[in-house]
Amino acid sequence: MSYSNKYTFAALPRTQRGTPLVLGGDPKGKHFLYTNGNSVIIRDIENPAISDVYTEHSCQVNVAKYSPSGFYIASGDVSGKVRIWDTVNKEHILKNEFQPIGGPIKDIAWSADSQRMVVAGEGRERFGHVFMAETGTSVGEISGQSKPINSVDFRPARPFRIVTASEDNTLAVFEGPPFKFNVKRFAKAVKKTINHPYVNNGTLCGYVGEAVHISGPGHGNQVNGMKACEDGSLLTCGIDDTLRKAVPASEGDIPTYSSDATPLGSQPKALDHLEGEGTTVVATVKELLVLKGNVKQSSLSLSYEPSCVTIDPVSKHVAVGGDDNKVHIYSLSDLSLINELEHLGPVTDARYSPNSRYLVACDAHRKIILYTTEEYKLAHKAEWGFHTARVNRVAWSPDSLRVVSGALDTCLIVWSVAAPTKHIVIKNAHPQSQITGVSWVDDETIVSVGQDANTRVWSVPNA
Repeated sequence: MSYSNKYTFAALPRTQRGTPLVLGGDPKGKHFLYTNGNSVIIRDIENPAISDVYTEHSCQVNVAKYSPSGFYIASGDVSGKVRIWDTVNKEHILKNEFQPIGGPIKDIAWSADSQRMVVAGEGRERFGHVFMAETGTSVGEISGQSKPINSVDFRPARPFRIVTASEDNTLAVFEGPPFKFNVKRFAKAVKKTINHPYVNNGTLCGYVGEAVHISGPGHGNQVNGMKACEDGSLLTCGIDDTLRKAVPASEGDIPTYSSDATPLGSQPKALDHLEGEGTTVVATVKELLVLKGNVKQSSLSLSYEPSCVTIDPVSKHVAVGGDDNKVHIYSLSDLSLINELEHLGPVTDARYSPNSRYLVACDAHRKIILYTTEEYKLAHKAEWGFHTARVNRVAWSPDSLRVVSGALDTCLIVWSVAAPTKHIVIKNAHPQSQITGVSWVDDETIVSVGQDANTRVWSVPNA
């Protein structure tokens, strides 16, 4: 069984108030660069589904720039390290790593011949440095400014010049090589212009595909659970302790939050919705709530903190995973306890299969356990325990034949119900980032999301 990454919808740049966002452009005009966390994002200008993510920095990356030749990218992080890596190979082999300054790097520029590099930032002993990209040998000194340097650039033709812009409100010009301070000018503002039609007022444009923004009075804070309904509406619960519904005005319209919010009384952890009956079950830190529309039908106080909730439409059972190492099975009609399923660690997710024949649950002890719903017995004797860290999420394929799990170990694993000893491991599905969500688009396509804020689409054909 094989798999392939079909698309990567990369995270947008991470912005910070009062801090400029530095973009890098491909000399051929096909891609552009930006950073998010410890990742460098290489984005196709015309199609946002074509992205590549470089994750070899061990801390936050502030800037990345293509060499004029287009063969290398230099990226600088908050520790003062610069990594130079190739753009030709998919593995992005590291060519060199240097530490030119002892603090955050804020900007990088290459000389037109791709041989020299200047970096600027906030070092302990200096605010910039110019060196040979091949050897790291110094080819001058960046000095003469009294505060951190935010922007730097090379004159694109000989004779080479370097210009720097500092927080002391000055511009400095350096001549070389070897580069030496030449002149300083005071300035109230510095604008670095990028000749790029897809960058406009901080907005990244040129998208191909479809995404919608849900308007209206939303949660205004973290959303802990959501459920898309067949009528095109969206149910969400957030840490403002409310349940909200976004509804399209008519078929095909973008959903909009209504002004009504259902108070939940405590912080919700998860929700599920039963189609056709308008019933929603919300698990909060204190209780299990059953609602029809925005009217509470019943509730049950909980002695444990829930992590997930799932409803089986056939048996009308509700499964709730808890930090007490159990999956609790309740009757939807009166919330009476039907069964308790023991795990070796806190249960992190549980899902009934689309055909209602199975319940799958995962836990912090690295295990995924498959139960039959007839008696809640083990569905097989094979051990689904190949993750090396806490399993965060599980999801069913529409045909109920396969399960995908995503974990803290950055991996996805696809499990077969018919052949329990067979599985597909997608290693480093989100490099250096735990997986926080998984879902199936169809029987052979998986979507995963992680703490790297990237969305990846995978093809996993049936054998």
